Amino acid sequence: MRAKMKMAVAALGAFVLTGCITVGPVVTDVTLSGNRLIVEKTTYQYNDFTGQVTEKSRTIEDLGEIKCN
Repeated sequence: MRAKMKMAVAALGAFVLTGCITVGPVVTDVTLSGNRLIVEKTTYQYNDFTGQVTEKSRTIEDLGEIKCN
């Protein structure tokens, strides 16, 4: 989880230089559950006054069944 947060903070740093405050949704996890693909997306928010990055929202999507030939 720390590696994901570091990656999000690095991406957020690039956006902050351009004036953005909210970043995302960013794909933070991809999981194969049986033969179904599950994707987690997170939106982050940067507070310019405190310098803190917080998680604003998280969604989990089931993209359906994966078929391999």
